[in-house]
Amino acid sequence: MLQREISLLARYRLQVLGFTLVIVLDKLSKWWVVRNNFSFIVNRGGVFSVFDHWPFFGLLPILAFCLLSVVFLRMHKRLSRGEQVGFGLLFGGSISNLMDRVLWGGVVDFLHVFPQNWFNLADVAITGGIILVLFKSMGKVIG
Repeated sequence: MLQREISLLARYRLQVLGFTLVIVLDKLSKWWVVRNNFSFIVNRGGVFSVFDHWPFFGLLPILAFCLLSVVFLRMHKRLSRGEQVGFGLLFGGSISNLMDRVLWGGVVDFLHVFPQNWFNLADVAITGGIILVLFKSMGKVIG
């Protein structure tokens, strides 16, 4: 039994590494921003604070994404390194934000680029992971 778990960990090592790094860096960055009183907001809604009056609305897309990703991973046994890293970023960012929403009722957003849009490192990881997975998956379909 232990050999099987070691084999699974080796198979998904890039996903586990990306997942772990994203969660640790996201949690540290949010803690640091709040502790040092930098400019931030607490997003209790969905992406870009949409549906702010429905605090658990943000959970639905994250849970749906995680479910669809598990289905995708079970269907595709062999993932490229880029897809593995991409899924690690996606899972890490999604789970980190999900943890914040469940534990604290919202996420700390501190990166402010557009006039009304705030985000955090987990959001950056999710976006980067989506781009990486799509880019690598399209290469398999086209090439």
